[in-house]
Amino acid sequence: MTQEEKLVQAMNIALSRTNGQYQKWYQEHGLNSYLIQTLYALYMEPSMSQKEISENYQMPKQTVNNTVKSLERRGYVELIPDENDKRGRRISFTAEGREYAIRALDPVLKLDQSVVERMGVENYGGLIQLLNAYSDALTYEIRKEQ
Repeated sequence: MTQEEKLVQAMNIALSRTNGQYQKWYQEHGLNSYLIQTLYALYMEPSMSQKEISENYQMPKQTVNNTVKSLERRGYVELIPDENDKRGRRISFTAEGREYAIRALDPVLKLDQSVVERMGVENYGGLIQLLNAYSDALTYEIRKEQ
């Protein structure tokens, strides 16, 4: 196996382990990863479109749509016409929805904060930079193939 192949294998294992740990943790806490990602997106940016959530968090459009509809039925979000796109709508929390999001996200945010503290802010920031560079390179290579 070449050095490059070993590195690719190590990256795939590292990414799979990370995703697997989150999925396992979500299951143990009775959480759905797509729901948590949608809540997190709206918690961080109080008004987003379904398209923005789908693109920013790499979630299937239909999954985002189903999640948003479920949240809307429960009275946790409202869909507001987008001033810039007459066909589009922005998603925002209701007061009850914001409280729900805080309760749902609190354990995840505490977990992530503990990870930042364990790794150190500098290492964590470096990891983010490297993952973004990896994502950019991967995006470039995929687009190059098309």
